[in-house]
Amino acid sequence: MTDNFGEEDVLPLFETKTAKGRAAYKLYCLIVLLGIVWIWVYRLVHIPGAGERGRYAWMAMFFAEVLFGVYWIITQACRWHVVYRYPFKDRLSTRYKDKLPGVDIFVCTADPTLEPPLLVINTVLSVMSYNYPSHKLGVFLSDDGCSELTFYALLEASKFSKYWIPFCKKYNVEPRAPEIYFAQNTDLNESNFARMDLYQDMKRRIDSAGAKGCIPEEIKDEHKGFSEWNSRITKQDHQSIVQDNRFRCVQYPQRYSNVTKNDVYANVSNATIQIELAGLDGFGGTLYIGTGCFHRRESVSGNYEKGTLWGKEMGLVYGCSVEDIVTGLTIQCRGWKPVYYNPTKIAFQGVGSTTLDVALIQFKRWSEGMFQIFLSKYCPLIYGHGKVKVGAQMGYCIYLLWAPVSLPTLFYVVIPALYLLHDVPLFPQVSSLWFVPFAYVFVARTAYSLVEDLMCGDTIYKQLGLSETSFAVTDKVVDDEVQKELGIWDHESLFFWPRGIGFVYGPNNYFWDDSYGEFASL
Repeated sequence: MTDNFGEEDVLPLFETKTAKGRAAYKLYCLIVLLGIVWIWVYRLVHIPGAGERGRYAWMAMFFAEVLFGVYWIITQACRWHVVYRYPFKDRLSTRYKDKLPGVDIFVCTADPTLEPPLLVINTVLSVMSYNYPSHKLGVFLSDDGCSELTFYALLEASKFSKYWIPFCKKYNVEPRAPEIYFAQNTDLNESNFARMDLYQDMKRRIDSAGAKGCIPEEIKDEHKGFSEWNSRITKQDHQSIVQDNRFRCVQYPQRYSNVTKNDVYANVSNATIQIELAGLDGFGGTLYIGTGCFHRRESVSGNYEKGTLWGKEMGLVYGCSVEDIVTGLTIQCRGWKPVYYNPTKIAFQGVGSTTLDVALIQFKRWSEGMFQIFLSKYCPLIYGHGKVKVGAQMGYCIYLLWAPVSLPTLFYVVIPALYLLHDVPLFPQVSSLWFVPFAYVFVARTAYSLVEDLMCGDTIYKQLGLSETSFAVTDKVVDDEVQKELGIWDHESLFFWPRGIGFVYGPNNYFWDDSYGEFASL
């Protein structure tokens, strides 16, 4: 009996499996690579002579195609050795039932306008309600915006948590964010209604303080923490404000609770989540994407940053708008082994971009920040040389090179069309054998991308741009494209709604009554 226990005690806690079909994929990569090489050969062999029309455009096309080919080779690092992790939960609970480690969870916010305090405290309340020993769970809110409104919302949340956390643990509530839970569960019993009333009361107080732009003086007098704020404090210039309100090794993909049917702003990134990040994990290069990530304390721990290596060799690496990526790279280069885990049950959910301008700003910041890393001393090809595998270095570069790859893409889209208008073709004729590698690479790459996206859960309609959307005439509350995406009708315009003997007519809620042959008020 002792021997059996000893054997159970040394069994692995998770299993790593390689994705199927890798041999066929490698053959596909080889054939596509041959096609790319033949395209390069065509450009070199048929380059126009000095003084001939289109010479410089031809040379620029060759340069763009070389960049495309090299970037495509780099992207194969994420698909060459894709692995998936499968934990044995029963072994984990048996072995560490009484030895679970302490966990500190950090919730970060920076702007009370773009990230409303109510949204922030819903996140805090959700993680406070985790099914984990309360004495081993610490939840911290880091507010770079230094907002007293956020601090006030946190105080309100601490009071509400006395009712919410026991409720969540007793009934195994999901989702644990109260705003989402009450929105999804309208059929509530009397006990649940009482908690919803408490939440709505708290919500009204927070919203009222936000509308006034200040915290009532009687509330400030109740808590000495508000004394830290004064008229000199701004978002950009403030001292460190630390309030001791503690609430009682691995990367998860970033998921969103507000993703719409057609996902017009590409929040989901199915291929990235299910294939690329898992492919990086195959080379031991799991990407730290800033949220849903567990670190061992030793991998980032330090005291106060002044006069220390904090921000350089310890903790988050400062000086870059995507500090998460460079922080993950430095941790790996110090010898820590990361893993990527994408569970069937979504572990964390956030809120994605809902308007075009916000989405563009987000991608712009990511692209600029990651290219900044590529040009810095933290470039994976230099900083990671000899410390992480070559496949992991290449995998990092896929994202770090987003910004520069846009330039040859723009050139390739615009220049051939302009030269064709002047009867200067930059591609071989269809009847030429040289047309074969161009056609093959295009068809093969497009077909594979379509198959990959379908395997990841996308639909062929979405890939071909044939999604079903409703019509919205004007922009009233949210962006016009979001209205189309969500299927929202503009209530101040004419619309039709079958209602038995007639239909609804806006904006004043009249309907046509067939029995009287006139419009009647609802």
